[in-house]
Amino acid sequence: MPESKPPAEKPAGLEPISFAAFLASTPPLHPLRIADVWEMSGGSTNPCFPTIVLHCAADECGGDRFYDYQRRTGGIYKDNNNHLVMDYSCRHCGKSQKTFALLVQTCYKGGYADILKLGEWPPFGPHTHPRLISLIGPDRELFLMGKRAENNGLGLGAFTYYRRVVENQKDRLIDAVKEVAAKVNCPNEIIARLEEAKKQPQFSAAVEAIQDGIPQVLLINGHNPIKLLHNALSRGIHSESDAECLELAATIRLVLGDMAERMTQALKEQAQLQVALSKLMTSKKKGDK
Repeated sequence: MPESKPPAEKPAGLEPISFAAFLASTPPLHPLRIADVWEMSGGSTNPCFPTIVLHCAADECGGDRFYDYQRRTGGIYKDNNNHLVMDYSCRHCGKSQKTFALLVQTCYKGGYADILKLGEWPPFGPHTHPRLISLIGPDRELFLMGKRAENNGLGLGAFTYYRRVVENQKDRLIDAVKEVAAKVNCPNEIIARLEEAKKQPQFSAAVEAIQDGIPQVLLINGHNPIKLLHNALSRGIHSESDAECLELAATIRLVLGDMAERMTQALKEQAQLQVALSKLMTSKKKGDK
């Protein structure tokens, strides 16, 4: 934001978003009009550095945390190009770092600016649950390539990668569902249906074999997540626009992520229940003596 170039009048039209929301939730290479980017001080324009909320994967955190701007770089400016580099770190653990590279295209009066995010490190994208990485196993890299395609707005690419992951890892998904079913003491009929589904060579046939044979704890708003995945996958990429494929890709990722979280929670609760029952039985034996 060079001092030699005064802010322009903010043109009508494009509705701005907050600087914090832009940094945290906008993928690179999508120019937007941003509010509260800069302020006047001593006759010059100075950038604001908002606190943002990001997922911190550090062991001490493992969830959404506040990230604060670090002044060790102070930002890097070029008089004509308006480049800005911003370093952030987790306020809570101090270990997780995030760096943004921005191109400030035009500054407007009132603290507005048109900004393009050139990139960020670690790369932009929603947090991937560790259980989901375990679920997809050998296709981890394909899944991450799908995420990168989704983050860059490439719907056909993202959908194709995610579809291949789901179809390739059909057996691993069913095995994970079966593990939860056994832990929560589902009827033998459900276990048998899952076994039958695993024998099917095609994903569509596996879905047909499962029918309603899935533990209640894994249902998403009452819906079988395997069927939800099948519904998304069955819409061919040849008949959908890139934007529609992008929506479908996001649906596949969200369903897989929700399945992973529900599985983790179900297994955790069951383990805690077993510990509690063990303690109760031990206490009862002592009381009987």
